[in-house]
Amino acid sequence: MATNSLKFTLLTIFIFAMALSPTLPCHAARLPLA
Repeated sequence: MATNSLKFTLLTIFIFAMALSPTLPCHAARLPLA
């Protein structure tokens, strides 16, 4: 399975998005990431 790869990809995209929009904490808080 590519579960670990998928999680790594999602985490990378999440961090990248946070870096691009640090002024949008609401969107990050609404993401279904436990």
